[in-house]
Amino acid sequence: MKAIKEFQVVSARRLAELSPTVRSIQILTQASSYKTCSTVNAWGDGGFASVLRGRAGSVIDTPPIVLYELADALIVDQGIVLTRDGFALEESLADTSPLETPTVIVRDSTVILTAGLHETISHGLLLKKRGQTNFGHWLTELLPKAFIVDESGLKLPLLVHAPGREFHFLLDMYVDSLSLVLDSPEVTPLGPYPTEVGSLFYVTGVSQHPERKHPLLNRLATQMKSKAGAPGEIDQRLFLTRHNSTHGRFIVNFDEILPFLQQRDYKIVEPSVMSIPEQVRLFSGASNLCGITGAAMTNSLFAPDGAR
Repeated sequence: MKAIKEFQVVSARRLAELSPTVRSIQILTQASSYKTCSTVNAWGDGGFASVLRGRAGSVIDTPPIVLYELADALIVDQGIVLTRDGFALEESLADTSPLETPTVIVRDSTVILTAGLHETISHGLLLKKRGQTNFGHWLTELLPKAFIVDESGLKLPLLVHAPGREFHFLLDMYVDSLSLVLDSPEVTPLGPYPTEVGSLFYVTGVSQHPERKHPLLNRLATQMKSKAGAPGEIDQRLFLTRHNSTHGRFIVNFDEILPFLQQRDYKIVEPSVMSIPEQVRLFSGASNLCGITGAAMTNSLFAPDGAR
């Protein structure tokens, strides 16, 4: 693929020092910390289970949440932010592992743009990043950005991923969850090709799923539960299945453990076939949650204090 322009990867803080495209900076929350649960019942080798067990009982520091306004920025692929003077915003990469798509190449702290400008829009808050198609990343990393910016008094169009035909249901997920956070959200889907935004608003310092969860999520969950309505049942024991999972996680002997779960009054649920408000109402009435590690378990955010 032919390179159109190369961009140097820098952090948002460094970008503010180097580039006049940074119009304004607003600190929305100060740095804070929290302590994780001392006991984590997570089985399995590697992946999330190892992360959760390794951090049990730890004090996790969270950075300040900061809102940046960038002039004439480009958004490409899964939310990579590029400036007109040759910088790529590090936080928008999610990670710096190699990436090659029809629009961009990422390697060795350099981003290479390989596609020309597709469209131009006036302004908006970016809610795109690598991992955006995963409910857990959306709920803990992207949705809170819309929530805290709205709390600050700014009302902005929300720039989200434009899913292809295969993942059309994702747009419903974005809109339904945003409607539990904001009044009449204005949602603008963006595809992978370069879009220039006259005034791009970008938030840093929110959660990094699964390693770090910002305490802001507690306020977010309270807001979503308030808008979703009261749970239909309380003190429910829920077992989460993943029959529609695209990641191949399943219990090979599920038929054998089903009687065990039923004897203990566990209700078998498949969150992926439920709307966002339905999931919020269901989990806000849960007393016990059990299931395979995955995005659906992020719904534990809505469970009452004391749920296990």
